[in-house]
Amino acid sequence: MMLTYKNTTLYTKRDPATCPLMVGPMMLCMLKDKSTYLTLFQKLTAQVPGLKLYLQGYSSDSESALRQALAQEFEKSLSFLCKLHAQKNIEEKCRKLRFSKSLTDIIINDIFGSGGLVMADSVEDYRDHLDTLTSKWDYLEYKDTKKTPSFSTYFRQYKSSDILNHVSAKASRAAGFGDSVQTNNVPESANALLKRWQGFSSKDMSTFIDDVKELIDKQKSDVRRAFLGLESPYVVRPEYQRYEKSPSEFFEDSPGKRKFSEIALVDPTRYKEVYQYRHAPPVAHIQRTNDGVHKTDGAANNGPKRVLILDDEDELENVDVHAGSSTNSHSLCFVDEDSADPSTSRSACSSEFCDLRTICSKELGSMFSAKDLNALSSKAEQLIEDNSIRKGFESQSFLVRSSSSCTPHYVKHLASGKYICDKACIGFNTRKICSHVISVAHSENKLTSFLQVYKKENKKHGLNLTTVTTCGVNKSAGRKRPVSRAKRKTSPDPVSSMNRNETNQQPGPKPGTVGELFHYQAEPSNDPLKITIRRSRPDKPAVALTMSTPFQLIDITGRIRKCAGCRRDLKEGPDDFSRHDMDKKLCIRHKEHDFVFITSYHHWKKTFENKHHVFLNCVKGRNPAFDSCSVQIALNHTLSGDEIAFLKERMEA
Repeated sequence: MMLTYKNTTLYTKRDPATCPLMVGPMMLCMLKDKSTYLTLFQKLTAQVPGLKLYLQGYSSDSESALRQALAQEFEKSLSFLCKLHAQKNIEEKCRKLRFSKSLTDIIINDIFGSGGLVMADSVEDYRDHLDTLTSKWDYLEYKDTKKTPSFSTYFRQYKSSDILNHVSAKASRAAGFGDSVQTNNVPESANALLKRWQGFSSKDMSTFIDDVKELIDKQKSDVRRAFLGLESPYVVRPEYQRYEKSPSEFFEDSPGKRKFSEIALVDPTRYKEVYQYRHAPPVAHIQRTNDGVHKTDGAANNGPKRVLILDDEDELENVDVHAGSSTNSHSLCFVDEDSADPSTSRSACSSEFCDLRTICSKELGSMFSAKDLNALSSKAEQLIEDNSIRKGFESQSFLVRSSSSCTPHYVKHLASGKYICDKACIGFNTRKICSHVISVAHSENKLTSFLQVYKKENKKHGLNLTTVTTCGVNKSAGRKRPVSRAKRKTSPDPVSSMNRNETNQQPGPKPGTVGELFHYQAEPSNDPLKITIRRSRPDKPAVALTMSTPFQLIDITGRIRKCAGCRRDLKEGPDDFSRHDMDKKLCIRHKEHDFVFITSYHHWKKTFENKHHVFLNCVKGRNPAFDSCSVQIALNHTLSGDEIAFLKERMEA
């Protein structure tokens, strides 16, 4: 799957001049389902956090899995459906209904023509036009096929909503994209570009990846050459020609100034908004009353509300509404609304968050950068504001909510005055300090003394890079395997063995035994001194049907052994009565999610491909909607007469 974009700073040298097509992010998919597509889109939004918010719209074909994945990841963007793909789907429906070519052309023109449904100006206009066309289509269909009309019902049920909301010029105009109907011409052109680059020949995966890398490198080189005035298939648009440089001027610069990719040419302000976007906390509401200006936290709907109170002489413009900040002339803090009294608001606002930042800056200013101090203070303030600290089960212990996992962090106050966090906290293990210990120390009014102890013990401060790089890594990684030594054999205890054997031979369940707890099945042995314990196989995980991938007829080669339908060996046939010599040569392959039990490891291993006997019952057992006529032939030879007869015998319902 490939994403594309147009470089709007350049023009092609062809006539008419258009912005050149560029290859964007790409992913090689084994399966064409929603979860697979969603992987790529989630990688994009993780790389560019503001993409979810600022992406105005996207266009795709009619594939339902792709549209569902896009709608889930970009819920605020407008979804467009390619006009050409929608037209192709309706033409295919007309072909299945056995319409004549002339009737199909009339229907396509009524929907996608210059005065068709897609050009309706409003919803009312669209519905009125559709009512008129429904009568027309029913009359023409009956006249053409002499059957009860069905196309208009199909269109209203399955296509009308998509055409109105995702294809029409009205949807494009409402989103600010003009009156043009959206198409997928750009990605289709990229597909053709990629095929031409590979010489229209199929290649293995590693070669394909190398070819795509060369194509992208060439496109980047052509863009650079255009801005340097060298030979290139592109020319710089007039409004961006001020960014051009001569080759001599470019190579005289230092290497750090030669990175064209870091120059935001298109709306730099919006460019920074997208790349620096972070999810903001809930917006607080500020309103002025007779007693002052009240700032109510919109997220606190239950319990006492928290408000920020200012006196009448304070101006609203001087108030910084972010929690934990203060202006030059005011000291602000939150108090409970039930206990808020304008006369005592100043005394209540004298300490909390401004003190935390002041103490951290004073004690740690020489050990940390301003950016690191701000991050520590901000997170500690947020933990205190959200009331995320709880008393632990032991004395001088605390539980602090974690932002990265559902398990809270464990903070302990030692007799030496230090606060320590658990091993799961990367920040504490890296620098022996984190926002969790700062928030706890501040809530206990011991922040100053704790930071002074921390300074004395960490004069030679620095990052523990080993902790950072080995976070989440198996502790035994890189170690040599221990040498296994043969255990000395000992004689079994006859009394205990006989007692265990007699207990297991008694009828009825044995509650409280290891076998019951871990689903073991005890098998009594004939030897009174032995007991054999066998572990039962765990349940197979549930698997969703995969119908988006094709079924293929292939030769049996390599380690192809079992049929996924009947679980017999492929070469033995589906049963002993219908065994055929062709069962040793041919099978049906289908890429689908499944699990195979690995006996040596005693667990179910995930697999993405299954093989079946060339037998209708074996395939339909796992795929009830299987159509034998849709099986693709992926053989290296031409089918013989015997093979064709074998297929007809096995695959006909």
